[in-house]
Amino acid sequence: MQHPPMTPALIIPSTPPTHTAPPIQIQVNGVKLKEVQHFVYLGGTMSNDGLLDKEISMRCQKAFVSFGKLWHNVFGRRDIKMKVKLQLYKSTVLATLLYGCETWVTKQKHFQKLDAVQYSCLRKMLNIHWTDCVTNVEVLGLAGCERVETLIRARRLQWLGHVARMGPERIPHQLLFGELDSGSRPAHGQRLRWKDCVKRDFEEFGLKFQPGARRVESWLPYVQNRAVWQRLVSAGKARHSQRADDTAQARRAKRHAQPSYARRAAGQIQRVMAARDAIERQRTDQQSMRNLRTYGSVRIAKRAKLIPPPVTAPSAPTIARQESLVASPTPTPVTPLSGDVMPRRSLRIKNMVTFGTG
Repeated sequence: MQHPPMTPALIIPSTPPTHTAPPIQIQVNGVKLKEVQHFVYLGGTMSNDGLLDKEISMRCQKAFVSFGKLWHNVFGRRDIKMKVKLQLYKSTVLATLLYGCETWVTKQKHFQKLDAVQYSCLRKMLNIHWTDCVTNVEVLGLAGCERVETLIRARRLQWLGHVARMGPERIPHQLLFGELDSGSRPAHGQRLRWKDCVKRDFEEFGLKFQPGARRVESWLPYVQNRAVWQRLVSAGKARHSQRADDTAQARRAKRHAQPSYARRAAGQIQRVMAARDAIERQRTDQQSMRNLRTYGSVRIAKRAKLIPPPVTAPSAPTIARQESLVASPTPTPVTPLSGDVMPRRSLRIKNMVTFGTG
């Protein structure tokens, strides 16, 4: 009998887990479930800590993969119009990047990471290099796209209206308007909730309904009419996008107004070029060391055989040496032995001397 494959179980503890706490074991029909930290469900990554960092990383990775698969056939070709490329980008890459963003509890760091992915894809598709000094606002204007933060906030408000128009028997409607009978949140270090993000979206989009803007009774009548709610969200999205562009341009103008901006920019470019040259020199040195380890002994042996040792010029004799040469005594002449009898060796030397001088 074959057992079914092991199903992962995601356990969200109410308190931070400790090292001494025993592991939780869950069994279904005698099959033990494997406890994991995160897993993918319906295309979204769920984590046991309830945070969004893992999901954002997976969304960015999948968006880059989608863009890379369509680069050679669509985005990198010159015979396709830019309008068609941008439409395919919005329907494939951007849809992959923002899949399920209506239910995200986002922070500013998440918006920055998603914006970086969009700017990277658009700059590569529009063939805009960072040395061209083209701002992100101009890139969005050329591409006809909106900021990721604006899109996420608008989709979250649209999802709010959709859930509010559901019947009271639906689970999303009960989770949105339901309250707990017991329990309380800590006084400090509270986690951001989806409702808190919706309240912030109201403020960012400038949606002010009644004096009690944060109460349910203030915005609920507008949500019941779908057309009216869509017009309000569209107007708020336009205001948020315009305010974000103005803020970015004002910040850039303030940076350019500083007298040392040009020097800092030139210094930054010089540092980048110097770092690139240093990396190239390091790579060359590593290759040279690698070649030296492989062929160094052979080359050194060949050079030792081919190159003769250096010849040093003889040093001039010193005065003491010259005086010793001058003062050296003359050799004494060979005197014959008694009886005019000379040894054979002495006689031979005498004959050679006589023959050479004669």
